Amino acid sequence: MGYDAIQRKLVDVEIFHGWPSGAIALFYDASGVLIKTKQADEFFDISDEIDAMRLGRFPWRASIGILYEVSSSDPRTHDDHYVNMIASNISYDLTFDGFEVTMKRNTKLETKLGLFVWDLSININNSD
Repeated sequence: MGYDAIQRKLVDVEIFHGWPSGAIALFYDASGVLIKTKQADEFFDISDEIDAMRLGRFPWRASIGILYEVSSSDPRTHDDHYVNMIASNISYDLTFDGFEVTMKRNTKLETKLGLFVWDLSININNSD
């Protein structure tokens, strides 16, 4: 395995088990108003944040943005694979805690800001 493949693997592991370094989560209500920001560190749990904001209403519609520094020396921090890993992390976090989630990214990869926003529809998983 070459150096590039090893580096790609390290990026994958970092994203799947955490958030991009220094990331900030931005929570928006259904009308697009920013209602909360939170540092996405190793203790960050989207389900806890969502649960505190939804006030018992289901299904609940909102948006979450993940803002992070895009590395100009490493274009992989801004490619489709990397951004999809962040989306997988969001989905995993919510489904692990018993929510059903439908997600749609509403920002394009062409954005060079390192801010990606997903529209979410969250409901309780009643399959148990």
